[in-house]
Amino acid sequence: MHVYVPVGTADARVAALRAEGADVVVTTVGYDAAVRLMAQDSAASGWTIVSDTAWDGYEEIPRWIMAGYTRLMDEAAGQWGDAPPDVVIVQAGVGSLAGAVAGWLEHVAGPRPHFITAEPIGSASVLTSLEAGRRITLESCAPTAMVGLRSAEVSTIAWPVLASGADAAIAVNKVLADEAIARLAHPAPGDDVAIRTAASGAAGLAALFALVRDPDAESLRDSLGIGPTTRVMLMVTEGQTA
Repeated sequence: MHVYVPVGTADARVAALRAEGADVVVTTVGYDAAVRLMAQDSAASGWTIVSDTAWDGYEEIPRWIMAGYTRLMDEAAGQWGDAPPDVVIVQAGVGSLAGAVAGWLEHVAGPRPHFITAEPIGSASVLTSLEAGRRITLESCAPTAMVGLRSAEVSTIAWPVLASGADAAIAVNKVLADEAIARLAHPAPGDDVAIRTAASGAAGLAALFALVRDPDAESLRDSLGIGPTTRVMLMVTEGQTA
């Protein structure tokens, strides 16, 4: 098994992959270029590609993976029962997880919670595409601690779902991501458990901080009905890497 990872991938993550027996190729390029390099090597070597991002000519396996992601929502719904959250915030890199959640909310949840995507500033391809009303490829991606979300283009099969199912998209900075990491690791006294994650995993909480604090988000808060009693579901998508 060959696993290609982009520049900036945490050493702990590379070590964990190698501990599972993977031949890890640590590239010197960003996520999108790493995917292209992997696809070229796969074609030359006759490998089967297993990736959750899709492009023209490669969509079947990513569709299976997105379908698998919806099991997370099945499990969540089993816990919330008859009281679904008012808002769901999910981080988006290429958008496959976010698209899977958006599709599940649209077709299974009722009434549908509001859905928001979270991305790092400088790599917000979903936000940029939603603003343009079409799938946009960014010219470049800024460096970010949220390495798992540093993507210049949205998956071809995730984009239609996000275009119709996302109520908003929020781009967050490192300051908010760091605060979110700390808050998850040190929750308020009570029944909350400590969650140790890295920047990509904490992006949803960082977006929630931005949503409730940013003066420029007032109209969005009003349109979504955000208030003291709003119930929000977030996903933590990675463990601690440092």
